[in-house]
Amino acid sequence: KSTSLRAIIVNLILRRDVDLYLADLKNGVEFNMFRDCGCVKGFARDEAEAAAMLSRIMGEVERRYNLFAAADRENIKAYNKRNTPLRYQLLIIDEFATLMYEKDTTAMLEQLAAKARACGIHLILATQRPDAKVINGRIKANISNVLGLKTLDRTNSGVIIGHDGLERLRGAGHGIFKRGSDETVLQAPYLSAERAKELI
Repeated sequence: KSTSLRAIIVNLILRRDVDLYLADLKNGVEFNMFRDCGCVKGFARDEAEAAAMLSRIMGEVERRYNLFAAADRENIKAYNKRNTPLRYQLLIIDEFATLMYEKDTTAMLEQLAAKARACGIHLILATQRPDAKVINGRIKANISNVLGLKTLDRTNSGVIIGHDGLERLRGAGHGIFKRGSDETVLQAPYLSAERAKELI
């Protein structure tokens, strides 16, 4: 999981066309190498910092919807065609399960999952503890793409992709990518921390 997130973040940094908000709820140890990159606009190491960042992003969602209403546009693509373009933003949370035990942060995550995509703000939520309490119905209903890596058992697999199969993967980045009802078996790329630092 951590290696896959590292590869995704490095590729996004190299593209330079999206603003990143990173929450690493393992005290920042995995994402710390990225915190000083120019496109990283927010960085959180614990629950309190993550909650503050979520609140800030919720404020940006509301600001963008107000801009859309004033311009009579329904989403970011329509808005950017006729107005000063808004940049796309991506919030990446590693171990988001930690936030799902707090009522306020759970509510903000659910709202972001439901509302943020249309205004150009997207989420990547990662956890090692995939259970129904963490990936609840409201979150799951608004996640259109899922990368499932090897799980301990078929129950965890069912929570992630809706059926068994992940427990039979060989590990080391072997996964199933699900987009809607389509599934692709894949091998996630390996990117070491040292090579990631060189690239950024």
